[in-house]
Amino acid sequence: MIVAITYENGNVFMHYGKTRQFKIYEIDNNEIKSSRVIDCGEYSHHTLADLLALNNVDTLICGGLGGHAVESLMAKNIRIFNNASGNVDIVINEFLKGNLSFSGASECGCHH
Repeated sequence: MIVAITYENGNVFMHYGKTRQFKIYEIDNNEIKSSRVIDCGEYSHHTLADLLALNNVDTLICGGLGGHAVESLMAKNIRIFNNASGNVDIVINEFLKGNLSFSGASECGCHH
């Protein structure tokens, strides 16, 4: 499994569509095998799901995101866990313990 978390200065960046980085975790047998930070570069609000798909991400953890982002991620078969906050390394460990809620296809927090 490959998990991406919206990222800024070690913490979950609260708005998916405006994030400039993701921290990517490779998970095997519920353990972190590796992690790295990637820059979004030329990718923007409407194409971030493409960037995640290119990096084989199957799960996104973020603060909030709007309906268009949900649709884009669902089209790429990326599961969404929203309303996360705090240090990304703590958040990924909470995810591995099963303490984050799966958001599914519901609108996830930003209404614009």
